[in-house]
Amino acid sequence: MDDDATPLSQVLGPAGWAECHGTLAGALAAGLAPQAAASVAAQAGSGADPSALVPWAESLTRGLADAQGGFRLELPADEASLTQRVDALAAWVRGFLSGVGHAGERVASAGGEAQEALEDLAAIARGAEVTDEGSEEEEEAFTELVEYLRVVVQYLFEALNPLPPSPRGKMNA
Repeated sequence: MDDDATPLSQVLGPAGWAECHGTLAGALAAGLAPQAAASVAAQAGSGADPSALVPWAESLTRGLADAQGGFRLELPADEASLTQRVDALAAWVRGFLSGVGHAGERVASAGGEAQEALEDLAAIARGAEVTDEGSEEEEEAFTELVEYLRVVVQYLFEALNPLPPSPRGKMNA
């Protein structure tokens, strides 16, 4: 099989794939359009053609904007070792922080809660060590951390991309 036919997820490996997804999500949260977010992810080291990442970025935009929680982090499946999943999670967060760095002043104007959320993400990006591979407590902690990240990322997307005020006084006929 030639390299052009190999899926990007296989070329990048689990941590690289997660980091690319995180970079896309961060760039989108920063307010970049899907095409620009794809360019940021490609330049961040994914090695992908930005045009190949645009559909993924468009899908991510829909997930992030979904008030029902349609956004999910791209991480290795539960069958992967906990160590692999933790490493991929740290890579995802590093990518997200890299992507959200494109928000500039919008981050500062988003308020203290957004700043605290970004500080939490920075602590997670530094990674963690798995001490007891596959223990029930560590599996539960990982699951809770992934859910926390999902909620924080959607919060940051909303904080950095506020909806315009709706027109007042207009009623549907």
